[in-house]
Amino acid sequence: MSTGLGIKAFEWVDDGPGGYRFFVLEPPEMPVREAYAKLVKKIEAGLAVRYLRSSDFPGSGASQNRLYLNGTAVNGRIDESEGTPTVVVDGREYSWEEFGEFLSSFNGFNFRLECFDACESVETTPDPERPNPVWWLPEPEPSNPTISGITNPPSCESLPCSNPTIPSAYRLWPDRHQSAGLS
Repeated sequence: MSTGLGIKAFEWVDDGPGGYRFFVLEPPEMPVREAYAKLVKKIEAGLAVRYLRSSDFPGSGASQNRLYLNGTAVNGRIDESEGTPTVVVDGREYSWEEFGEFLSSFNGFNFRLECFDACESVETTPDPERPNPVWWLPEPEPSNPTISGITNPPSCESLPCSNPTIPSAYRLWPDRHQSAGLS
């Protein structure tokens, strides 16, 4: 008796499989066309999301541009190159040191690293829903928000303390940092 019907798809890089890899495992009685259709959907979902973005500073040299997470989550694959562990994100291979640099904007944050089998389906959004960390505070009304006595404050993206990779629910206004003695 067969364990199941497995179909793999991979990108051909430098004379071998690399980059993007996708795999589905279905019950043995499933028609191959249906399993293939599931694989195609998994490929489309995987290619539709980018977990890394470039800083792209205008007019600066390539040395000034860096890659950052495009949200608060990243999906990828643990791999190996010449006996050294690597990470594949967005179809490109990176060293663990480079991967750590992508996370540098989250210095001081907690994280969870979860490993799962290649045939499992997981959430692919770079910004998954998170519970509100300050759930006890009332939500400001969207039409006329008031924060620290400021009516219609500027968006956090326009503030000097902003970090676009941090979800707005986790950002603090500069006067809150100072009044709380945080710098």
